[in-house]
Amino acid sequence: MTASMGLIQNIITSTPMIVVNDVMICVRLCCSVLAMLSMSFVTRLSVSPR
Repeated sequence: MTASMGLIQNIITSTPMIVVNDVMICVRLCCSVLAMLSMSFVTRLSVSPR
């Protein structure tokens, strides 16, 4: 029982860091995708005839 309580405590304390890391990865991915999309949009605007 003590070993499982220690394991549960370990999972509870390490979970927030895992979630923060996942969120940061998602934010970075979203930012890079947005940057690529905005760059392609700007390129298309500058290339297209007015």
